[in-house]
Amino acid sequence: MEHDPERLPVTSRLLEEIFDTYEVSPRFADYLVRQHMPGRALHHAPGSRELDRHEIWYSAVIRTHNDYQPNNPDMDKSRLVVYWQRMCIWSDYNSATGNATFLILRCPPHIKEKFYDAFRGTAGLSLRQHPMLLHAFLAEHLVVHAYDFLQFFSDPLYTWENKVNHLHTTEDYTERSKAFLALSRQIYQVATDYDILAESVAHLQRQSAWFNEWLISVKGDAGSDRVQKMMDAQRVLNDAFDNLLKDVKLIGTYSNLYLERSKIGVSECFAMVTQRDAEVNISVATESASIARASHQDNQSIRFIQILSMIFLPASLVSSIFGMGFFNTQPREDGSAQFTISGNWWWYVAISIPVTLALWLYMVAKRHWDRRRLAKVVGDSGFGGGGRKGSGEMGLDVEKLDVLVVKKEA
Repeated sequence: MEHDPERLPVTSRLLEEIFDTYEVSPRFADYLVRQHMPGRALHHAPGSRELDRHEIWYSAVIRTHNDYQPNNPDMDKSRLVVYWQRMCIWSDYNSATGNATFLILRCPPHIKEKFYDAFRGTAGLSLRQHPMLLHAFLAEHLVVHAYDFLQFFSDPLYTWENKVNHLHTTEDYTERSKAFLALSRQIYQVATDYDILAESVAHLQRQSAWFNEWLISVKGDAGSDRVQKMMDAQRVLNDAFDNLLKDVKLIGTYSNLYLERSKIGVSECFAMVTQRDAEVNISVATESASIARASHQDNQSIRFIQILSMIFLPASLVSSIFGMGFFNTQPREDGSAQFTISGNWWWYVAISIPVTLALWLYMVAKRHWDRRRLAKVVGDSGFGGGGRKGSGEMGLDVEKLDVLVVKKEA
């Protein structure tokens, strides 16, 4: 109400009095809170089969481009996407009096201003030629507004589609996908409004044709000036509603096109991300192949070193033994060969053998202690059933248990 102070602040009590005064169908009241398909009601005169009242009602969702921050936290959350308001139209024609009554709720200010400009003064007399002329005026501006609003989606679609060559990081792909997903949701919501708008225009066209035949039958003489003006107005209405239906169909085509383009944009982002991942995987596979070739070359080098070690280690062992002070190969004074062995050579055997045995005993004891520790850990963890069992009783390989326990502790 704050952005349009001229609008009537309708309370529930006032609305009830309006409905009672003009005998508005109760079915129309539900249009104020939720969207429905258009409808009508025919009323007969008391004690007669002749129709004396004809009611029609419909609604249309009006969207706006402007950002809207609702003050009411309980407002429908769908309005937070693209703000909307539901315009509700009700009309009644009384054949006995020839009066037509219109009730338009939530009429946008721009449509109200255009109505005043078009029918101010003597121009308003044209509305008396046919009661459906006002509905044709409203439907035309609703369709025009819907067509203009649909163009609101074209700029962001083109903008994000042209950014396909400027995507470098993962954040760029994510931002583009989110933009297309948001556009898809908005376009889908608006496309639903256009489907209901198309049904409303078709409903008005059917009611206009029926209404014209009914009024001619009520007025009688088809050659009268009154009936002739109604027939002329009906031809104008037929052309207007035909064109409006074509426009609504075009709007539906555009909305489907924009929706498909936004879906293609989302699919394109996923495809490009998948392709990028595939390129990364190919690069990783190439690097892995290079590493494998380098490892193969290293294995060849290690094998060559092993072969050299097998050749030179025995000779080195022999040379180290004979290089000790227990052996003497100096020649005699006459130049003849001399090989002497010290009498203390047994010290080498007496020391080296115990040291070797001690080292082996230490390694065996350490391995045995590790086996017992692993068997105790396995028994405490409950592997293989209840109770504590050693590794031999459980039939488990201690080498495998080592890996298993390490994983469990990690």
